[in-house]
Amino acid sequence: ACVFDVSERPVHLMASGSVPFWSFAVYDSSSNEVFSMNDRSAAGGDLDAIIASPQQLAGIRKTNPDVIAETVLVEMPRPEGYIVLRALAPSASFEQAARDFLSEASCEPYEG
Repeated sequence: ACVFDVSERPVHLMASGSVPFWSFAVYDSSSNEVFSMNDRSAAGGDLDAIIASPQQLAGIRKTNPDVIAETVLVEMPRPEGYIVLRALAPSASFEQAARDFLSEASCEPYEG
């Protein structure tokens, strides 16, 4: 899980690795789901998402239009929220890959 506040800057969520399935969901501060997706709809199977206010997203689209091609842009109606990232390990042989996927995931301020 990653708690965030986009009042100052957007958040960049990234993860990659070989797991049978991953999903993430973005919630606002009242635990309302704002967005969710899984690896089946991700470009190349990797997770690359920017969570931002409507104004921040407009600026990203204007100044860096290439980011739209491979990055999921999530608009937050309110600045505070949290992200839940999950990875599936259907058998013991996948447990280490799932742990690595989650431990190597990053949730950092967007540096665009």
